[in-house]
Amino acid sequence: MYCYPVFLDLSKAICLVVGTGAVGQRKIRGLLDAGAGEIRVLALSEPDADACALLGRPGISFMQRAFMPDDVVGCRLVCAATNVPSVNVAIAEACRASNVLCTVADAPEAGTCLIPAVIARDPIRIGLSTGGVSPALAQRIKNELDAWLTGRYEIQITLLARLRPLLLAQPDLDQARRAAVFHCLAAADVGAALQSGNRAWCANKLRDALPPSLHGHIVELLHELV
Repeated sequence: MYCYPVFLDLSKAICLVVGTGAVGQRKIRGLLDAGAGEIRVLALSEPDADACALLGRPGISFMQRAFMPDDVVGCRLVCAATNVPSVNVAIAEACRASNVLCTVADAPEAGTCLIPAVIARDPIRIGLSTGGVSPALAQRIKNELDAWLTGRYEIQITLLARLRPLLLAQPDLDQARRAAVFHCLAAADVGAALQSGNRAWCANKLRDALPPSLHGHIVELLHELV
């Protein structure tokens, strides 16, 4: 199953999770981490203690009843996570009829999207998917990449985050010139110098890369980074 990769802004969206078992709880946590605007949860059975702790979080509403097709209306994303395959398929069909994105825990091919394994190193996000073939393998790859990424880019991404608004505010720089600066400071040698604490080299690199109007910001850009 090939899917077009995309990151969704759910901050103002209504999301629905059907099921409060282990899979449903995992989906709820993921939506909370993504800052979903409103999370609606449905389940027939009584939620366990772990689920109750999640359902008490702000922005979550819970109803203990059966799923109905109209429940998907107005939703941006629906997660079918019950332990009844036929119910999950019915949820997916209701989503297709209403053009709502749907992920199905036990039958990825029945849904219209997949939720990848995610590595989060704010603001870096890496999503991994095996197309629904093996979530276990995706999890393994995620763990290996997560270990590899630890400590690699945090300082460099902080520098670029500080620089971005300053550079975009320069009226005399065209898009190509801004892009050239960003590419220059995203290079591996800059990351290595930041990691090693070579402040003088980093200051000279910034001076060479930045327009003269921003040279006065070099000290603040490197503050507490090197």
